[in-house]
Amino acid sequence: MRAVLLTLVTCLFVLPAQAKYSGGSIITSYSSGSVSGTVYGGLVGWNGGPITSSFWDIQTSGWTTGTGGTGKTTAEMQMAQTFLDAGWDFVDEVANGTEDIWWILEGKDYPRLWWEAAPADIRSSNLEARNKHE
Repeated sequence: MRAVLLTLVTCLFVLPAQAKYSGGSIITSYSSGSVSGTVYGGLVGWNGGPITSSFWDIQTSGWTTGTGGTGKTTAEMQMAQTFLDAGWDFVDEVANGTEDIWWILEGKDYPRLWWEAAPADIRSSNLEARNKHE
């Protein structure tokens, strides 16, 4: 199960599974894990502050509704355009900024921080595919 990545105001927190309660602002965040518990939703169970530019995977979470954010299919969650349209700053684009915070392996993985490597299984499958073309 992948952890939820939340950017809260100017701090970065990685939370297990989902953010159950939040009283602060949640911006440029997403969840790709399953959701369970007594208070839940697609992204957060309850939130006392604004949630902007944030998403959850409706297929992996099992939830099509939530108290904030926007539910997307796995395919949509693995497309840069989903996040670019919400103003996320990706490597090699300048329309949403030049800090290059995020990158994505289009169609194969969720967004990652610029310094995060792709999972080993994705890296090895890409290497195998590349070797077949050489």
